[in-house]
Amino acid sequence: MMKKLTLTAIALLLAVAQSVSTADAGVVLYDGVAGDDFFNPDPGPAGFAFDDFSGQVTDTGSSLLIDIANDTTMSNGLFGGLGRDVGPIADFDHTDPGTFFRMEYRVLGNNAATGFNILLSDIDDADSAQDFQITASNSSAIALSDGSGYSELSVPIDVTGFSQTSFGFADIGDGVANFGLRQWQIQSPFGGTDRLNIEIRRAEIVTAAIPEPGSFALIAALTGAVVTRRRRK
Repeated sequence: MMKKLTLTAIALLLAVAQSVSTADAGVVLYDGVAGDDFFNPDPGPAGFAFDDFSGQVTDTGSSLLIDIANDTTMSNGLFGGLGRDVGPIADFDHTDPGTFFRMEYRVLGNNAATGFNILLSDIDDADSAQDFQITASNSSAIALSDGSGYSELSVPIDVTGFSQTSFGFADIGDGVANFGLRQWQIQSPFGGTDRLNIEIRRAEIVTAAIPEPGSFALIAALTGAVVTRRRRK
């Protein structure tokens, strides 16, 4: 009987450990599979496209179809981007090894670009925010096993490259990447001439899972129960 109770407690402990809450363990930026209306969400901030992305991005209802074939602005090559504000502001530590930008996408037939840029805007206060540009390469994508033709791209948040004052703000603030994330963007390379033709179905910031206080308490209680019963045996 005692052995049976000990095994039951261990089973419960393992179940709790595997089901630790991850509600605060990431930030979903776009989810087309869930029916995210990128340009007209309800509720939430509306997405936008600028420069050569304007008129060359289609929300299919389950994905964002990007085909940057024409230099509509007649300047800066095939350059532009799409993006959306994050609401509420998302705080995370980009130096944590478990934190990265993740995207599910597929490279389409007309694509000639080797990759694209990710822009993350870190806000410090009402007047100060800084954009950090991260380079993503298609060669780093790993095909998903669901038969969809989509791949997974996981990119470390490396803030050592290009940065600038965010559009509409007075300055960069403290100049340090201590994210509250206020906006994200996907951009084609400035001055590039290679056609970008990809389809995105999900984008997110992934962070390491942190157990909620209640989960810690339950795990501790179950651990104590297991130890106590083992001593009494």
